[in-house]
Amino acid sequence: MRAATLNFILCLTLVLSACQHSSEPGIEAVAEVKAVQAARLQAMINVDVAVLESILSPDLVYTHTTGSVDTREQFIESLVQRNIRYHAVDVVENTIRVAGDVATSTGMAVMNVSNATMSLELRIRFIEVYMRSDGRWQLIAWQSTRLPPT
Repeated sequence: MRAATLNFILCLTLVLSACQHSSEPGIEAVAEVKAVQAARLQAMINVDVAVLESILSPDLVYTHTTGSVDTREQFIESLVQRNIRYHAVDVVENTIRVAGDVATSTGMAVMNVSNATMSLELRIRFIEVYMRSDGRWQLIAWQSTRLPPT
């Protein structure tokens, strides 16, 4: 877990450093990342494994609001096994920054989720990192923090 956190921090530091030295991101790249983000969220709701495997990097580090960390395989398996179900995700705040082949997305979302014992509406803050490889964007890191109820 410590190595995953250190990798995430290193990746984020590199992205933020690159953002400071880049020109304004192209509208096209921002739109591409936003479309991939929307497709990923819908695939989580639909448990569309094929779409998730194409969008989630094999090196994904997915950190939940609980602090638990999943690999791509673990995250997809938890959806397939219905350990967690995403019923709706509403991204209410979203800022996407692109620096070359790396993009960050930061914002706030409301998620309706459930597991075997409960259903929750979670308000979260998130940061996610995408990398463009072979012409397509893939999620390489996700980290979220649960906000108190309003």
